[in-house]
Amino acid sequence: MLRLTAALTAVFTAVLCAAPAIAQDALRPQEQLRLDRFEATAGDALLQAFQSGSADDLAALSRALSGTPQVAFDEGLSGDWSCRTMKLGGLPALVVYSPFKCRLTFQGNGYLFEKLSGSQRTTGVITLRDGRAVYAGVGYVAG
Repeated sequence: MLRLTAALTAVFTAVLCAAPAIAQDALRPQEQLRLDRFEATAGDALLQAFQSGSADDLAALSRALSGTPQVAFDEGLSGDWSCRTMKLGGLPALVVYSPFKCRLTFQGNGYLFEKLSGSQRTTGVITLRDGRAVYAGVGYVAG
């Protein structure tokens, strides 16, 4: 489950971050455009990561991406978790952050996701869009 959460978080962080006041079913045009280009955006980010990531970060990314992808929307996933973020693409091309405390709260049509520890936080929703789990949220600095 940690691997699934890490992989989902990595992809969502690399692909999509929406404004805080946005409704769960609405995205800003620039986020919708990135989502519409998901395969190209994710592919470019992965190519950059594998070209220049450190050996340790590449090993963590490979572990996170191994196995069969799953999208689980089940009340049983609600609760406190240990999560990990991986940033792919851009400069630097791959950053694997330390694990952090997070919380998933099932809301019927998806989850409220909250990063609970560390100086950089995020809060948002994970919903299904065209069969994909998509995170729309906002990042901020704790305090």
